Amino acid sequence: LRTALQQQGFQHRNVFHGTENPFIPSILSGGFLVSDGMLGTGIYVARTLAHAQCYSPGDGEPILEVQVYWSPRNESRYIRHVHHNSEADDVYLVSDPLLVFPVEVHRCCPQDLACI
Repeated sequence: LRTALQQQGFQHRNVFHGTENPFIPSILSGGFLVSDGMLGTGIYVARTLAHAQCYSPGDGEPILEVQVYWSPRNESRYIRHVHHNSEADDVYLVSDPLLVFPVEVHRCCPQDLACI
């Protein structure tokens, strides 16, 4: 699917998604489910690993590094910045779970976090 998206001119970037250990097997085997959050429906991601750690329950819990694809002709249809009450203000909402591909699982937070 990634190859097909690239052939259609889609661009991508790596971003991060904080989650919990019990959800990792289903995400890796079946993909993401959309959530209906306070800023809209989709998959929430942060541009930085440091900020994504704030969405993980703590030490040893996963942060997924993912590739997100979008069409440059209509980027906001696929991924849009959502203003977030944080210093980083780097939260994005991806509208379609088929455009999100896990790349790597990072482990969260060996130290106290200064969530930004």
